[in-house]
Amino acid sequence: MHDSLPARRWDSLLPSLKSWLGARESLESLTDRQLTERSGLGDSRAFGVLYQRHVADVYRYVKLRVGDTALAEDLTQDVFISAFNAMPLFQWQGPIRPWFLRCAHNRIANHWRSVQRSPRLADLPDFDGEAGRRWCRPVPRPRPRS
Repeated sequence: MHDSLPARRWDSLLPSLKSWLGARESLESLTDRQLTERSGLGDSRAFGVLYQRHVADVYRYVKLRVGDTALAEDLTQDVFISAFNAMPLFQWQGPIRPWFLRCAHNRIANHWRSVQRSPRLADLPDFDGEAGRRWCRPVPRPRPRS
């Protein structure tokens, strides 16, 4: 038996674990408005509950608009990071779900703007058939002067 900690130590951890679990359960029973207010005061666990409630809707919204799973996951993560940072400034005006979706909309728009500003590779010609022969012709070497 591996008893690196005395039994008393484990017994002292049990109440704090129970209180943490109880706090988690009590947070889940709060309304979005209450969780938003607590998140604005810096309660990251309250924001975690909001995240669990709304992440699937935000992800679906983003995935529908970008079409790529990995990109949708990244943008959804960005949405919630931005939302968490903005929570102290958030003023309740109604359900928070539309606000999360508006944040997602703005993040998608910013993404497409940044993609448009990125340098693009030049379109290469099609090398099949006659066009390929024309583009792939050997370049004549200059003749040496005598």
